[in-house]
Amino acid sequence: MIKGKSNIPNLIDSPLVSICCFTFNHSKFIHQAIDGFLLQQTNFHFEIIIHDDASTDGTTEILKSYQKKYPELIRLIIQNTNQWSNGERMLLATFVLPKVRGKYIAFCEGDDYWIDPEKLQKQVNFLEKKHEYSMCFHDALIFKKNDKNVNEPFGKITNREYTGKEILAKWIIPTASIVFRRDLYFPIYNPNFLHGDIVLCLTLAQRGKVYGMSEIMSVYRKQKGGMSSNYQGIDFFRLFLKHRIEIHNTFREFTGYQSKRFISLIIAEIAWGKLKNYSISFVYYIVLAIRWSPIGFLHNLYNVISTGILSMAKREK
Repeated sequence: MIKGKSNIPNLIDSPLVSICCFTFNHSKFIHQAIDGFLLQQTNFHFEIIIHDDASTDGTTEILKSYQKKYPELIRLIIQNTNQWSNGERMLLATFVLPKVRGKYIAFCEGDDYWIDPEKLQKQVNFLEKKHEYSMCFHDALIFKKNDKNVNEPFGKITNREYTGKEILAKWIIPTASIVFRRDLYFPIYNPNFLHGDIVLCLTLAQRGKVYGMSEIMSVYRKQKGGMSSNYQGIDFFRLFLKHRIEIHNTFREFTGYQSKRFISLIIAEIAWGKLKNYSISFVYYIVLAIRWSPIGFLHNLYNVISTGILSMAKREK
């Protein structure tokens, strides 16, 4: 909302920021997410675009009730069938981006939420002054379902520029903290990409600088039921291996030994799983890993096997 005004503007013809929210079966959390949007105090207009991927728990009805109350502010994209289950991984590019009218895009998934009413204003102020930066992000708190308190920082972010190599080496960017320039984002379509956040951020790092803010302005809700939980063990590692190899090949300016070593770690996990199942394909993954990083693979394989043996020994006690 515009600072100093208690009502939503009658018409929002030219929002500076488009808040994009993605939700699926978030009926327990979506109130908190939308309320965080509505509490924003800005000197500019913004719009809220919410994509619901065919929720079945009442999320859709909650969204419609908010839209009825704020019709000029909230725009809904309601799917009749779950697009993610149908193999559609580019929800932003396919469904949301064509609806965006803002110069900047801010992200927040339906189970996360913002806690600073000036979050958008602070980030937009920075990007308006620093034209060489394509995006900025900030630190967040991690909320764990079984914890009584929310007090663990997401990434211990400091006020400085972050390189693409740093982003690739260690993921420290909460999704609900991202604000970026719409005109600098060009989607990359690749069916092997599992996680869109890292692809988005690396793409923006190719087109400008990336800035991190130490202020904690959102909460990341860590819970079961995410995309990774739909896959088990070796199947997930196979998919994740394809994902990281495609990341490595697509963003070569940000890759190096650490990237190759991380890929070899994934291969070590697959190889260990094959070995436990007495599968001859264990040999194939050894050869594949040696091609990527011989020294890194041997180091990682030793760690994976020793950890696995230790775990098995503990279970037998």
